Amino acid sequence: MLKTADVLLLDEPTNDLDLQSLEVLESSMLDFPGALVLVTHDRYLLDRVSREILSLDGKGNARFFADLSQWEDWRAQEESENPLSVQEAPKPNPSAKKTKELREIEAAIHAAELALRQENLNVAKLKMESVFHRWEELEAHY
Repeated sequence: MLKTADVLLLDEPTNDLDLQSLEVLESSMLDFPGALVLVTHDRYLLDRVSREILSLDGKGNARFFADLSQWEDWRAQEESENPLSVQEAPKPNPSAKKTKELREIEAAIHAAELALRQENLNVAKLKMESVFHRWEELEAHY
């Protein structure tokens, strides 16, 4: 990400990254001025960094969507209206809404955990700064 480029290809970029690295990666992706091709299972990241999603159906057709949920809704509608046109796709699952809600809840939990970790880190940094400041005051008097 340090060199000028028009397209950035990332395959599972969040695997095995710590919190700080995840934040830097996400920030870099958001700041990247070109196209981002992202292969990931991290739906939470995909929702945060994607401005639009290009869906390729493997048959030469492409379509843009605002987000992953819009694509999922379109795909489910296409499958129900034209079951033969999307033969490779899995059949609609009656519990799809619950599965989607579960993924959204998991993403919310993940976000809350990240926020809590960041808050704890900020508190620790403030305490450390206070201790160093007091140490400098005491050192100045000796």
